[in-house]
Amino acid sequence: MKNNLFIIGNGFDRSHDMPTSYIDFKNWLIEMYPDSINTDNFMVSYATNMPKGDMYIADEDLASFLVYCINETAGGNWENFEEALGNIDWESFFDDIEDITDKDGDTDFLKTAYAREDFTSTLSLNSRAFSDLFSRWINTISYPENISCNSFLTNSLKNSSIFLTFNYTKTLEDIYSIPPEQICHIHGTQNKNIIIGHGVKKFPSSAYSYDEYDFENNYESDYDYGMDGIYDIHNSLKKPTKQILKQTPFFSNLNSHNIDNIYSWGFSFSEVDLCYIKEICNILDTTNITWNLHDWRNKGATKFEHILRQCGFAGNITTFKS
Repeated sequence: MKNNLFIIGNGFDRSHDMPTSYIDFKNWLIEMYPDSINTDNFMVSYATNMPKGDMYIADEDLASFLVYCINETAGGNWENFEEALGNIDWESFFDDIEDITDKDGDTDFLKTAYAREDFTSTLSLNSRAFSDLFSRWINTISYPENISCNSFLTNSLKNSSIFLTFNYTKTLEDIYSIPPEQICHIHGTQNKNIIIGHGVKKFPSSAYSYDEYDFENNYESDYDYGMDGIYDIHNSLKKPTKQILKQTPFFSNLNSHNIDNIYSWGFSFSEVDLCYIKEICNILDTTNITWNLHDWRNKGATKFEHILRQCGFAGNITTFKS
């Protein structure tokens, strides 16, 4: 039975001088694939059908696709990487896909729809870049030679705590010698399955509705016919938080502990991850629990207080320095 719960975010690794930010990811991409930064004349790459039936897109092209999407969606602000995944304007990729016309010069809606469906499949293959290249980068991250333990995590505190970490590295295990059974890597670890994704519920679409086009009646009011597959791409990039909550024993086991203190360290309280905080507050009676927000470099952490209250936390909120 443990008395303390630590919620560890990327700021924890970064405070140990580890290159784990989304900016570091961008820099890695550009270093590995220098041409990916030149997106002025970007074109979506089509896949090559390999002898064994696999569809192949070169890593350089995938990197260019990824950089283009994030730059266009987030305005080059890579700190909003996961949020950007949910706001990609998939419709805009169809601007260069011309309608197919019949012998009279009129749009052949059925053939145009098929062409757009084929292009949607191409977009889906390109969208694999996000998870594939991100995982590849994560697996390259190593500890700096001069890394050391933060004295705040004493042996006594480590032994009396459980850890919910959003980091893919094993800093807690490798550097702090915390037993794996006390740690839950909620989104996976290096060299294993990595989970990234957005939490955007509303699809970023134009005013058109895919349901309005009727091939049988040949309605022409909706120019988006044949593009409904982009909904699937959008959903494939969602972080499967509901599934994670159901399948992760960490949450169902919380009540087996006697949690008095919760420490959030380097955790940014991003919208897509708040469901985990809400679940913790729903499972635990937080009335007599103290939530300790990490005050890094005296930058203040009280901005997170209202988020905690909205998540249902009822106890005392304070800060700690390390």
